Amino acid sequence: MKRLLLFGFFFVFFSCASVNDQVVSKEIQARMDLATSFLLKGKPRVSLRYLLPVKDRAKNNPDYRFLLGLVYFEMKKYKLAKDEFFKVIELKPNYAEAWNNLGLCYTELKEFDEAKKAFEKAMQIPTYLTPEYPAYNLANLYYNQKEFDKAKKYLKKSIEFNWRYVPSYLLLSKIYEEENDINSSVRCLERAMEADPDNKAVLLKLAEGYLKKGERERAIAIFKRIVEKFPKSDASKVAKDYLVILQ
Repeated sequence: MKRLLLFGFFFVFFSCASVNDQVVSKEIQARMDLATSFLLKGKPRVSLRYLLPVKDRAKNNPDYRFLLGLVYFEMKKYKLAKDEFFKVIELKPNYAEAWNNLGLCYTELKEFDEAKKAFEKAMQIPTYLTPEYPAYNLANLYYNQKEFDKAKKYLKKSIEFNWRYVPSYLLLSKIYEEENDINSSVRCLERAMEADPDNKAVLLKLAEGYLKKGERERAIAIFKRIVEKFPKSDASKVAKDYLVILQ
């Protein structure tokens, strides 16, 4: 998962000692808010235009540095993003989101040992609200290194952190499938469907899993459900193709 996870992130105002400081912090906050808005719209270069003019004044604000790191990451400037996230944890050592995103930067830079340490650190911070993210990211790293047992370990940990986190079920199912353990793969997908009953990717994979198990009628029922609930989706087109063959 390459994209950074922005959900739940929020900014705080500086604690200001004087009227002039308050004016400066409000300007910085306004720029950060605008930069965040453009980043969420997929326009990181516009975000950068709002952030760079105040870098000297905001250099000791961990939220500012975190946002700047996100912008650089979206621009695929991973070395610059890494430097920003590293600065964040110097300013605020328990900034869990920064540790997670630092791990993503290390992964992109192929510094895998450092990435693993960063993800582990993120998971260990007790105030982190979404530890399922670094657990998944670490599992994905191990998966890409073909260390399936370690990948499965962290995917299960991710699910323990948040049983509704569907990407972990999907990757775990994929690993079991690659190990020719179709029964375990399908069980993962069934749990994923419980976590998110209307996830088209899960439903499609589950129907295909039932086919591999020889459970034709269960597969047809899922394909029909996809077509009925999501008639204009790509998943529906695939499901229709299967139904033409199966019925």
